[in-house]
Amino acid sequence: MLPIYKLDSLRSVAGAAEKATCAELHAKLMAQRGEADVLTYGEKVWSEIRAIESAKLTTDQALAYFKGSDRFKPIKPPTEKMAGFRTLSGAEIALALDNKTPTLCLSPGRMA
Repeated sequence: MLPIYKLDSLRSVAGAAEKATCAELHAKLMAQRGEADVLTYGEKVWSEIRAIESAKLTTDQALAYFKGSDRFKPIKPPTEKMAGFRTLSGAEIALALDNKTPTLCLSPGRMA
């Protein structure tokens, strides 16, 4: 078993579906280990996880994108929890600012 236990990290490095269990992911990754000892292989997998995690979009990056884009105009100044933008076609998009992962709320019935 790898010395990595966070389920989301195991899923991201294994490229697995949301339903894969920790045991299934450990088995899948250990099958790819080859001749490397467990701790050395664990360090290699952890390096891959760090690379994947650092490449993920943050909420701050998403907010900067919306603020800097010509395609989106702020509806009003953002609050602590939410920033709202309007597309050129009039559709509205809200970005939740209190989540680590960007979460968008879209207005129904329109293409952005």
